[in-house]
Parts: sequence; C-alpha cells; structure tokens
Amino acid sequence: MNCREPIQQRIRDLGLTQRAVSHAMGVTDQSLSNFLNGSRTYSYLAYVKLLKVLGLTLGHEGDNIGTVPALSVRRIIKAEIEKRGQPLSEIAKRCDVRGSTLSSFLTGRRGIRINSLERIITELGLTYVSFGEPTI
Repeated sequence: MNCREPIQQRIRDLGLTQRAVSHAMGVTDQSLSNFLNGSRTYSYLAYVKLLKVLGLTLGHEGDNIGTVPALSVRRIIKAEIEKRGQPLSEIAKRCDVRGSTLSSFLTGRRGIRINSLERIITELGLTYVSFGEPTI
C-alpha cells in the first residue's frame, strides 16, 4: 500500500489545502508536498502527526473504532502482529525489514522509515480509517 494516496484523498475529501495541513503539522508547505509526491519521506513522528491532523489511524476496512488516536499506530501494529501468532522474524522477512528494526520500533526504542512501515501495513492487511474529526 502506498500510504500517500489515501492521505491525499483524505485531504481532498475534507476540502483542505496542503498549506492548511502543513501549517497544522508545523512543517513547510514544500515538505508536505514532497512527502505526498514521494520525493521525501517523513520520520515516524511526523507521519503520526499527519495522521492525527487528518483524523486518521490504522485499522481494517469497515472497522468502527470510535476515537482511537493516531498515536496508537505502533500499538495497533503490535497488536495485529500478536494476533497473528507468527514469529516477528517471519513478518519482518516478508516485509524486507530487519527483525531488530521491527522489534525496536514495536518497543518504542526507535522510529521506522515510512517505506518500511508501508510494507508492514500492507502485510498485516491494515488500511487507514477515520477515528474522528481532523484537528485543523
């Protein structure tokens, strides 16, 4: 899954401009534009902030999750991995991510590259779901 497409769609659906979103995030217009067109990646924390601004989190299509904050992204991924009962090393290998990188991300010791996160999200069958109103 390309994480940028649903984010761009959400911005359009909300009738927002990239400028308004970037200002709410505290980043430059160019930074957000570069992220959305794929010429730049964001840190995990900037990515989570973007989801929060847009009122998005991760879940399964049709989930009714109420008001789960975007900051729960790491916990959602961890819970989904635990639910599968598969070794972390297998999931990491299928996602072309080092096992130690995935483990460190899940325990909060480090962030993760967005392109790695996209592969993990896809492998786990997660998608973006609305959790409430945007914070703009």
